[in-house]
Amino acid sequence: MRWEDLHRHFAEPMQRRAENRYEFRPPGGESYSDVEDRARPFIEALRQTHPRGSIAMVAHAMINRVLVRLLLGMSRDEMFELQQDGRRIYQVCIRGEQRRLEFIDAL
Repeated sequence: MRWEDLHRHFAEPMQRRAENRYEFRPPGGESYSDVEDRARPFIEALRQTHPRGSIAMVAHAMINRVLVRLLLGMSRDEMFELQQDGRRIYQVCIRGEQRRLEFIDAL
């Protein structure tokens, strides 16, 4: 369904989403806050079990935004600025206290 169709058919929920995207929970779904609560223990476990080296994770845009936010200490606003379509890969580089985000865009 296109965004304009969502706004036309689900005007009230889409308005609530616009007012508080982080806490908005669609029927039967999760909010960004829910996803962050679920992802935080996963990230902490990764830090414990893989203190060095590389890890590959594959996920969709919502969880990717949350994972990048947790790994880099981004604000919510910064997290929502991240754009991802099916051709973008986020590469999070952490070396000691240095952290950066790189983008790999496939053709």
